[in-house]
Amino acid sequence: MSTDGGGTERYYDAPNQRIVCLRNGRDAAFWTAHWEETLRGAPRLFANPPGFHLFLYRTRKYLPKGARVIDAGCGLACTVHALHRAGYQAHGVDFSQETIDAVRTHWPHLRLSCHDIREMPFEDHFFDGYWSLGVIEHFYQGYDEVLAEMRRTIRPGGYLFLTFPSMTWLRRQRARAGRLPPWREDAAGLERFYQFLLPPDQVRARVEAAGFRLVEEQGQDCARGLKEEWPVCEPLVDRLWGLPWGIGKGIALSADRLLGRWFGHITYMVFVHE
Repeated sequence: MSTDGGGTERYYDAPNQRIVCLRNGRDAAFWTAHWEETLRGAPRLFANPPGFHLFLYRTRKYLPKGARVIDAGCGLACTVHALHRAGYQAHGVDFSQETIDAVRTHWPHLRLSCHDIREMPFEDHFFDGYWSLGVIEHFYQGYDEVLAEMRRTIRPGGYLFLTFPSMTWLRRQRARAGRLPPWREDAAGLERFYQFLLPPDQVRARVEAAGFRLVEEQGQDCARGLKEEWPVCEPLVDRLWGLPWGIGKGIALSADRLLGRWFGHITYMVFVHE
């Protein structure tokens, strides 16, 4: 068994060239519990929500103010709040009704609802933009149904913004070198399945087969990608990324742009619906 810094067990699924992560599950009860710890600090969080400057920059790059944008799998809906504040017709959908209810007590003006993202109550081609922030990797049987609903709800010419934890070059080399135990599917493992680390080329091909065209791709969060795979470098990474006066942030952004493809924890893609 191999674990990352957060205690998640990791296994190498060689036939599919991906890493399988086990934790506690993926149903609505799991996600409710997942957000409970953050909600304990809710007054501070909701009084001073994150700015999400990069998230908004990426949205503005493709969509004007007033566009309809959804975060499907929105969790605490801080992204929905940021979109609303920036002038978008923002919607948020999440699997956990308890989380949605908790957010509504602080931000009753937001358009939030509890639904399975594979079957949402919106009209065809309703959205100009669709954000999927770390969602598709949680479906063990695959995310084709998610892609079908994306295609249905995004208008032709609209944009899909997609992120997922990535099976990078570094992770692939370490897995092939035997640093991870092989994945053997069984009932106990499936019960504890949390997510995959997915190969970007496979994701790209599947999304394009669903009727989208790739317009942008970048690896990001090199800090986490390096620290998880090379724990010995963690003090150096923390020291560099933590430099004051914006220097650390500049190093992080530069590293993602130059090295994200090989070392970034996350892959970010933008597709247009053709």
